[in-house]
Amino acid sequence: RMGSDDQQVWLQICNPTEADKGKYTLEMFDGRQTHKRVLALTEQVFNEAIAGYQRLKQVVIAERNRAKVVKGLPDVVNIMEDKTLCLSCIVAGDPIPEVSWLKNDRELISGEHYQVTVDKNTVTFSIQQVTSEDSGKYS
Repeated sequence: RMGSDDQQVWLQICNPTEADKGKYTLEMFDGRQTHKRVLALTEQVFNEAIAGYQRLKQVVIAERNRAKVVKGLPDVVNIMEDKTLCLSCIVAGDPIPEVSWLKNDRELISGEHYQVTVDKNTVTFSIQQVTSEDSGKYS
């Protein structure tokens, strides 16, 4: 793609291939004389451009596939003592993300009181027989 504005002229090569290697010449006439600029897209320059393009492409792919909570948790939950609380969220990502549940920013370990289950992309966290000590920020 080529373009220009009042300050600059550009040539953008999208999805570069070996066929794009070579010498590029820009000629501009200002009404009095012709100005000429030459750019050689050599093996080294081409390989650096391809490497940069591939890095950017990987960043885009990684961002598109990064782990995320698709359907989340309620902001506030109230529950009576001695009841069971279940919090669920749906996650997505490639590769499938590993999920940890936190209470007040500290990781919780699954056991008798806290249980974590994973069913495909749904992750459920349960607290058996809730007590006032279970109050806090869960994420």
